[in-house]
Amino acid sequence: MLHVLQAAELLCSSSQWLVDSHTFQTLSQERQDTLYAAEGLFYEPSTYRSLTSQEGKVLAKFALQLYDAGVFVEPDRSTDGFDFLPYSMLTYLADIVPGSLDGLYAQLLTRNLNFQSNSIFREADPETRDHIITLLQTGEPCPYHPTALLSALAWIGDRRVQEQFSQWQYHPEYEQWRQRVTLTPASFAHQAGWELTPDGGRRDLYFHTCYDLPRRTSEEGLRVNLGSLQEEHCGWCGRQLFSCFDCFLSDLPHVSEELFHQRGERLRLPLCLNCFSTQSFRENRVIMDVDFHGKAQWSTSNGARPQHVQVYEPDDIRYIAGLQPQQCFLGPQRRTPYDVNGTHIGGCPNWPQYSDYPICPSCERSMMFVGQWEEVPIYLWEGYLYAFLCLECGLSTIGQQH
Repeated sequence: MLHVLQAAELLCSSSQWLVDSHTFQTLSQERQDTLYAAEGLFYEPSTYRSLTSQEGKVLAKFALQLYDAGVFVEPDRSTDGFDFLPYSMLTYLADIVPGSLDGLYAQLLTRNLNFQSNSIFREADPETRDHIITLLQTGEPCPYHPTALLSALAWIGDRRVQEQFSQWQYHPEYEQWRQRVTLTPASFAHQAGWELTPDGGRRDLYFHTCYDLPRRTSEEGLRVNLGSLQEEHCGWCGRQLFSCFDCFLSDLPHVSEELFHQRGERLRLPLCLNCFSTQSFRENRVIMDVDFHGKAQWSTSNGARPQHVQVYEPDDIRYIAGLQPQQCFLGPQRRTPYDVNGTHIGGCPNWPQYSDYPICPSCERSMMFVGQWEEVPIYLWEGYLYAFLCLECGLSTIGQQH
């Protein structure tokens, strides 16, 4: 198997064959397969998890070489899938390998590397941050659209950005970028997992500790069950609830303090398979009352069932009979909270669409992200389930995206 740096060097040395599908097809099948295998390494998060920051820097320079050689997204040009490679490599490095982009931010800003959430600028130096702010204030031409620049600032998210976002949020009328952007600075902060506080500060919407949740093979470690049936029922449709996450915190008490900053015995975060699947995007959340001692029940704060939330019968194709329970345990701690792929607890969510932090109906603040479940065992259903919690109010809800 190719080492990751050897694979990157191979792709760079073959870049003239990657910029166009017609040119690529002139290669032998063996050569094509070798390049595809090398490319495939860089779309796997596991490739990056063992890299040192120094190896990450070398890999980042290879990514820029690929981009400069013409391996980038261009309308009406087919490149057999290689065109997204530099963007993905840099994004994974930014999210998983701290320090890997140090010294490169000025170069990143001169190339149109706009991709997904623009988290590649998260650790940018103050000079790059200030340059981005100046670009937005002056409207000076640059490779990035103002939305991409605002996303980059949101990921940087330091005190200077907080102050600037607060100013733009409440006094936007004089800014150049407002003519080309419909979203507010608060929306971009949400994309990066935080929100502005009334005093212009920052409140994170995720826990900075993140753990894998692999399948359990022994009785050791903190048990986390996914999809287990509960005794409690939904107040809208009457069906039994399922636990999206059932965390036995008493197994490892220090983890509860580390993750949630309080001790607890058990945290269950339930959902109703009928009603959660019919909720509108950002509306009609199914709210549950929970605590850190196992309480998990339908909340009276939900009120009466909305008219559009239907109750499906077993003979309806939309009826979800149940979940296949999965017994997991708290696996290795991830190096950063931004390693968002796969099923995990803590850290940041992976949004295929848009950031969607629900609002607590009691305190009216955004709920904290607790964890995500990927590859949920529901027939013909693809996507993620997300668990959210308001620590202060003891309320939770489950979100979904495909």
